[in-house]
Amino acid sequence: MTSPGVVPKPSAAPRRATVAALAAVLLAGCGVGRGPLARVGSHTISRDEFLRVARAEQTRYPGAPDSAKARLLDDLIRQHLLIEAAKEAGLYRDSLFLDASRRAGEYILRERMSRELIGGPIAVTPGEVAALYRARAQEARCRIVFAWTADLARIASAELRGGADFAAVANHVNPPGVVPPGGDLGFVVPGTLPLSLDGPLRTAPLGQLIGPLEVPGQGWFLMRVEQRRPRTQPTLEAETPQLAELIRQTKQREVLMRSVDRLRASAGIRVLPGAPERMVARLLPLAQAKEQHPEGPHLVETLSTAEQASVLAEYRGGVYTLGDAATDLENPSGARPNLYMTPVVARWIESQVLNRVLVDEARRRHYDREPEFNTTLSQLQDRVLVEGYVAREVNARVAVTEQELRQAYQRSAPMFTRLEEARLLTATLEDSAVASHLVENAFPGGTLREVVATASLPVRVQSETVRFPSADPVWQTLEPRLLQMTAGEYAGPVRAARGWLVAQLQSKAQGPPSFEALSAQERSYLQGQALDRLRGGRILALTDSLRRAIRVEVHRERLRSIPWPVPPEPNTRS
Repeated sequence: MTSPGVVPKPSAAPRRATVAALAAVLLAGCGVGRGPLARVGSHTISRDEFLRVARAEQTRYPGAPDSAKARLLDDLIRQHLLIEAAKEAGLYRDSLFLDASRRAGEYILRERMSRELIGGPIAVTPGEVAALYRARAQEARCRIVFAWTADLARIASAELRGGADFAAVANHVNPPGVVPPGGDLGFVVPGTLPLSLDGPLRTAPLGQLIGPLEVPGQGWFLMRVEQRRPRTQPTLEAETPQLAELIRQTKQREVLMRSVDRLRASAGIRVLPGAPERMVARLLPLAQAKEQHPEGPHLVETLSTAEQASVLAEYRGGVYTLGDAATDLENPSGARPNLYMTPVVARWIESQVLNRVLVDEARRRHYDREPEFNTTLSQLQDRVLVEGYVAREVNARVAVTEQELRQAYQRSAPMFTRLEEARLLTATLEDSAVASHLVENAFPGGTLREVVATASLPVRVQSETVRFPSADPVWQTLEPRLLQMTAGEYAGPVRAARGWLVAQLQSKAQGPPSFEALSAQERSYLQGQALDRLRGGRILALTDSLRRAIRVEVHRERLRSIPWPVPPEPNTRS
């Protein structure tokens, strides 16, 4: 594959097993090596390619080794039949393919630059692992306030030091959906927060306001540790691999952020005053209209030539314009900012410029001429070709009928089982610890009445029949548990109006609903399942027909010399 380009990250759309296997095979790419296993049109499926794919995907092929290897080879052949057909159809000249190829190439270069900025292997010492292990012997409950700018963090800090309620300030300042209500992170284990916050989590005095603290690349934080408690954990020996990797990843992030900061400074990135506001004012209405009418023109096409050239940011080597921003907003694999929050938009503009700086620097270093770049790009381009061809020849030609939807329900009916009625013995206790002890020590075969009497508890045991769905929040909470229980088992304790409720199941009625009673969400799920089944059948029929039109040569006997499972690739790096 020699066409230029780049592709986005894989689609999240559900696929049937065959389609998923083909997509997974595609990711592993194509290779040239000794002893060809097959030829599909102009492509040779080599032993090296087979081994590379098998190392990544062999768990998808269970069963006897000979059968597993044969199925993998068949999937590779189907994959390359689709690639050959897509090429013959000229999809590599399509604008969507060219745009995706460009984005993929840039993504590969950014990843390459990130690895270079991190540098060599990150060392982790046994002492660091032991220290983190000791720190994780306790966990701490904390609250945070997160601000995009230092100025907003200082304002929030002044309010808190003046006696304002922490939860109220957090709810006012924290971006919606980014931090839990009241800034309450719950109990956090050391080693899971950024370094700027991890230290105070371990050592800050309880109740003391900490910050503002900057987390590079994210923003500014205020923090308050409210409680610490002991935490049980496995042995140091058992935890060492996980903790070492956690420390390594933390170090990598810190090294990368420092390197990116230096690169940002050297590139002279500057978001122009008022640029975020200009971008929001012009692109937010367009983005909203695009969401309502996805088939409409691209955002950049709705801008005038002057608007497209309007500069939002500058850097040594170029400018970032409103037209660039409109294009990047529609990148399916890119991050999209909350256009209602101008500080977020400002950071997004800066990040888009930084992406360009990384790509420019990677090209200056000729990373785009490395064999690894071309190999990875070719793999991603092949994936885009297959996805485009399948979209045209498969997805656009199948539709689910009502009968097929009913058949899908018949195949999956048990998974829609609903609880209709439960007959229970219940007791409500004032103390949650007593209620928990009651459930934990209930003797097999005994009833809740017998357990309460044995414990000499002054509580009343009642018989209840509950019909579902229930409007009572208590039974809404217990419904999933009751659905899985058998007669005699206990549920709870759960918070109720007068204390802590414990329930013992006596009997119940449950079963799948009628097809007509399915919810819209359940019908949508079945629609997807039925569609996947149709697409799977269509793609198999399509590749069978392509096999008659495209020359295929197979040497299955050469599979015998390939071990299964395939051993890991030897590490030749120092």
